[in-house]
Amino acid sequence: MELVFQQLRKFGLSRNEAKAYMALLSLKEAKASEIAAASRIPRSKIYQTLQELHKKGFAEIQPEKVTRFRAVDFGVAVSYYIENRKKTIERLLKTKEKLAGYLNS
Repeated sequence: MELVFQQLRKFGLSRNEAKAYMALLSLKEAKASEIAAASRIPRSKIYQTLQELHKKGFAEIQPEKVTRFRAVDFGVAVSYYIENRKKTIERLLKTKEKLAGYLNS
């Protein structure tokens, strides 16, 4: 499991995000309190961790009376992550060109 944890970190997940994602994969769908218990993340931090996982494409939020969370398939999540990284790199390259033109003139 440690190897999986380390590999998830390489995809941009924080320690808590990786722990929560691994817990979600085993739970399939769960409430935040269940994910906190399974991942040993303090309940005071679990909601922010799950929101970040959602923003990064690794978790879905199921709005119900009690909010539930579901892990996104790893292949889908990684494709989303890679696509976002490509867009970020493209923006940085454009900014680099503009800035270089400005600074070199």
